[in-house]
Amino acid sequence: MADPKDSNVATLPVPEAAHGTLIIAPLSLLSNWTSQITEHLHPETLATLVFHGQNKSANLNLSEYDVVITSYGTLVSEYKKEGLDGNIEKKARKTKQGLFGRTWRRVVLDEAHTIRNPRAKVSLAAARLESVSRWSLTGILI
Repeated sequence: MADPKDSNVATLPVPEAAHGTLIIAPLSLLSNWTSQITEHLHPETLATLVFHGQNKSANLNLSEYDVVITSYGTLVSEYKKEGLDGNIEKKARKTKQGLFGRTWRRVVLDEAHTIRNPRAKVSLAAARLESVSRWSLTGILI
């Protein structure tokens, strides 16, 4: 494995509380992410959760998972449920159960052109997520 010090690139400071990767994708691609993780990693390498439907209503501690996969629809639903919609001054309450109120190690936006309208709720919700780094993946030029 390459040593980051050899590249002369400064590493990002990672707060101790930052944990996990949040992958946000269209609903139709959630199963692709889970199948790719299953196919390319040894079993039980990463604790993975699909946070959608029945799973999002459960009282889950998302900090226990290395990877949380969710949909853009769930992101907006959680944004509204937290009361962040229409109130940019409001801080999300600290929690281990929801998408907001915690710091993710990284947030991955699959089909990131979904947030191209900065006034859309999905864009506002994505911007309110706290993370150390953000990855935007898209196949469409925007």
